[in-house]
Formats: sequence, C-alpha cells, structure tokens
Amino acid sequence: MPDNSFSHKARLLEAVCLVIAGYFAYSVADFCSKKLQDVYGVYQILAVCGIVGLIITGVWLLARHGSGAFVPHNLKMHLFRALLVLGSSNLMVKSLQTLPLADFYGITFIVPFFVMILAVVFLGERVGWRRCGAALVGFSGIIILARPQFDDISEGIVYALLGAVCNAGNIVTLKKIGQDAPLPLYGFYVFLAFTAFNLFMMEASGSYKPFEAAYLPYFLIHGPVVILALLFISIGFAKAPEAVVVAPFQYTQIIWGVAFGWYFFGAMPTAATWAGLAMVIGAGLYSLWREYKIVHNMN
Repeated sequence: MPDNSFSHKARLLEAVCLVIAGYFAYSVADFCSKKLQDVYGVYQILAVCGIVGLIITGVWLLARHGSGAFVPHNLKMHLFRALLVLGSSNLMVKSLQTLPLADFYGITFIVPFFVMILAVVFLGERVGWRRCGAALVGFSGIIILARPQFDDISEGIVYALLGAVCNAGNIVTLKKIGQDAPLPLYGFYVFLAFTAFNLFMMEASGSYKPFEAAYLPYFLIHGPVVILALLFISIGFAKAPEAVVVAPFQYTQIIWGVAFGWYFFGAMPTAATWAGLAMVIGAGLYSLWREYKIVHNMN
C-alpha cells in the first residue's frame, strides 16, 4: 500500500506527466515515420533512428558517467528489455503490413491489461476492480475510436498480440530496473539492438535508398523524438509508485493521433471520436482520483 505522503503524490504526478509526454513524443515519431514510409523502407527508417539514438545516448553516457556506466550491475535486465522493445517494434511493423489500422489499435491498446497481469505476477502489485474498470473504460473508448472489424483471425492479429505482450513486458522490466540507472542508459541498449538488427535486415533485403533532401527534416526529427519518448516513458514507469496506475495513460497516444490527423490531414473528428476521447480522458482522470483516495486512506 502506498504511503500517505507528499513524496508519493509528487512521484505519481511526475510519473504521469512523463508517461503522457513520452506517448506524445511517440505520436510525433509515428507522424514522421508515416511521411518517411512514402519513400523509405521500415528497416532503413529504424536503422537511422537507432544510429542517431546510439550516438546521442552513448556520448551522453560516456561524458557524464564514464565508461564504467556501460556495464551496470543489472546489465542482463537492460539487455532483456532491449530485446523486448526490439521484438515489440518489429512485431508491430509486421502486423501493420496485413492488419487495418483500426484493428491494430484495437489490439495493441490492450497493453494496460497485460501490464496489470504481469505486475501482479512479477511485481506483487495489487489490482482492484476499480483500476480494472478504469482500464476497461479507456479500452472501450479506443474501440469506439478505432471501430475494428476483426473479420478473420490473421497472422497480423497474432503479431499484434505478441507485440503487445512484449510491450507490457518492457514496462514491467522497467519497474524491476528502477530509477537509479543513469538516464541515457535506458535508451542506449535499446538503440544498440535497433541499429544492429535493422542494419542487418536493410542489407539482407537490399532495401536501402539514397537520402533525399526533402525528407531529411523528418529523419532529423524522428530520431531525437524517439529518444525523448523512450527516456520519458522509461523514467515515468520507473518513478511510478505502481505500474498499474500509470499504464492506462498509454491511451493518451490516440488523442495525439486524432489531433495530428485533424491538424495535418484535415480528418475532422466525428461524434463517435469525441465520445471515445471523452472515455479515454475520463478513465485517466479517474485513475488519478482513485490513487488520490488510496493515498489519503479514503474508501
């Protein structure tokens, strides 16, 4: 049970703000990726992202913490997390190759439920019916927004489910790692895995294309915002008193997606979109209110 202290409330608010900022950054990265995929293959986009991230986090880690920081006492946990993030990203990409976007969102946003299950099993966290209810309301809002059809059980659905499990595993692993590691270390091994795998796959598939000046701004934005997303979400979940409290705030990513679609592509939200957004926002606010009551020993 969380302690009744100002420190607990401050950590919770900081964790929520970091997670929301992280998913906003991921939405910016998704926008850049969507523009880049008009010309470039996924392996090239992710390889460039990995190289940029590896250089920035590597130089940052060496300059601020020295060479010894590259080998932390829980190195195996960092390597395991890097594999989970790599697996999640590539499974999601494979699922999008065969799965409509609406079905994709309908599956991948089940991650908070997987987080709840894994947090109970591996972290010993308590998940009551109110927290489950808030996550369910938020997920229902996603279903209203995306309106998936699920006409048949394709391999895309299997890839999306496996990707969601890897994503949930990444979040729980972050809680196990904690917040004591140097900040750039949360991204370094992830970008190392991204760079090695995607360079290999780009070479093996022969999908490299020369860079065009018109698309360089998207490459320059894509890498840094992915770094910000990884760091914000990593620190947010590491700081959170409990993973299950902040996990539903992944749903805010769909809010940014709708906003970007409205602003950049003129996709006007429908009544169903507004209803779904209201449910997503309401679920997040309820999660915070419920945690406030728990901290103050209220029923």
